Amino acid sequence: MLRKIFLIIFFVSHLSKVLAGNKYVAHSKDELKAYVNSLLPGDTLELANGQYELGYITIAGINGTAEEPIVIKSQAVGGAVLTGNSYFTLRKISHVILKGFDFRSESGTVIKLEACNHVRITRNFFRLNETKSAKWIIVGGKWDEPYATSSYNRIDHNLFENKTQPGNFITLDGTPKPTSIPSKYDRIDHNYFRNNKPRVVNEKESVRLGQSELSWDSGFTVVEYNLFEECDGDPEIVSVKTSEDTIRFNTFIRSKGTLCLRQTKNSVVYGNYFLGYNVDSTGGIRMYGYGHKIYNNYFHDLQGEKWDAAITITNGDVENTSTSYSSHMRPENIIVCFNSFINVEHPVEIGYTNNDSYKKAPRNIMFSNNLVVSNGTNPIIKIISKPEGLLLENNAFAVTDSVYVGVPFTKNEIELIDDPSLVMNDGVYQISAKSPTVNKGNNHYPFVNYDIEGQQRDTMPDIGADELSMFPKSNYLLTPDKVGPYAAEDDIETSVREYDVPSHDFELMNNYPNPFNSTTNIVFIVNKKGLYILKIYDILGREVAKLLNKELLPGKYTVQFVADKIASGKYFCKIEGPSGHKILKIVYLK
Repeated sequence: MLRKIFLIIFFVSHLSKVLAGNKYVAHSKDELKAYVNSLLPGDTLELANGQYELGYITIAGINGTAEEPIVIKSQAVGGAVLTGNSYFTLRKISHVILKGFDFRSESGTVIKLEACNHVRITRNFFRLNETKSAKWIIVGGKWDEPYATSSYNRIDHNLFENKTQPGNFITLDGTPKPTSIPSKYDRIDHNYFRNNKPRVVNEKESVRLGQSELSWDSGFTVVEYNLFEECDGDPEIVSVKTSEDTIRFNTFIRSKGTLCLRQTKNSVVYGNYFLGYNVDSTGGIRMYGYGHKIYNNYFHDLQGEKWDAAITITNGDVENTSTSYSSHMRPENIIVCFNSFINVEHPVEIGYTNNDSYKKAPRNIMFSNNLVVSNGTNPIIKIISKPEGLLLENNAFAVTDSVYVGVPFTKNEIELIDDPSLVMNDGVYQISAKSPTVNKGNNHYPFVNYDIEGQQRDTMPDIGADELSMFPKSNYLLTPDKVGPYAAEDDIETSVREYDVPSHDFELMNNYPNPFNSTTNIVFIVNKKGLYILKIYDILGREVAKLLNKELLPGKYTVQFVADKIASGKYFCKIEGPSGHKILKIVYLK
């Protein structure tokens, strides 16, 4: 009996140890090297607080799991300071976390991933003592193995600062020729990039995704929730050189240059804030290639032009079918919609020729549902080379004189408004309930389901990046406390997700009349049997009426709302179905 009890205790203790992993503490570089390549799933290796010169550490042959990653960390965040020659090469490993180090190494690549997957680099400080060109982090393949690729790596909650020499803070690369496969499905998020100076002509981007030979392959990279402050090192703050990437929810402060879709196709840029504070050469988004969607971005007090306008669509020098990947592909089939431009000196410039060396004018550019507020004397849309198809639709411009629009237009293309009725909230200008842009957008763009703040757009969206909404926001202008190694806990694990598409179980139509006096009819079509709830809310999100709560069969329904006990103003009609909801703004006038 005692033997049985002993065996049970031993088994439980051993099982707990296996599940929890072992913890090792190193107090020197020799101890670190002795442990690092023998770690098993669930193990943690800590480097005690202190200052170290590690030399070249190669980590290879270790693999954690999604449930039990291997953690290699500083005892405290920022506690282990790595100086002089301190560099990590991570080779063919997976599910490993590198956390909390303070890199003050001499010039060089301090972390290099070779054919790694599910590696996380988190809560580190990068402030190198640069004396020559250096790429601080490189993610790619292995130089002598064309099919050894990297994927699903994450670089998050780090501080990168004070870059003085050429090279990038972060470089995503790929395999060597002949395969040239980019690292795929990586995520760069919640990092603080600052003080990348001075500006040079080339090769000093803060973040570079891919390179010329990788550009027509898909990276599927997500760059989100990062703060870029005074990142002036290159005309391209973020350079995108792989395809089908997503750049969203980032904040750019006083950074000279642009987020550049340099060699890419079918990439999307949305939900970003660009604030120039009237610093020269501060810009927005520049693009080449085709199939891009640029929406829900906010541009404010930017001064850049030519390469650095808020929306920069220069000519190209080759067609999109060219295999000269280092050239500038003709910008083509691009949608720029639901963006806000506030006091931007050069909002849109199209067709810059680079001293007549770029001869392929942009083709099929859609500019729709954008809000521009300008007090300047420069044209809002400056045409340098006439594009082969510039389509204007449903934009609202607040200008001092129509001559400053810059292009001929009809009212359906651009409506001039006297007062956009903006209010300052959380550091940015947003529309108020009095704005003439409310309910004036169209829903021709099914991918624009939410606004810049992550609030759902209704069936009559507002023009510009912001939707007047009662819902809480999930995106905002980033500040230093929301990013970097010490970010608050509620910002640590923001998921990578696309916003859900509203349910197709039903369709909410426009109410009639709208605006209305005392009574309006709300019309919706049910496509799927289920429980449907219809309510009215005021602009503060308070429920003022419940009109429906019952199971319905497929068909068309009309519900009457009698507003006899509420004040005049804007309200929200919300219908919830079996798998989603939709919202309509309605206006009550007594």
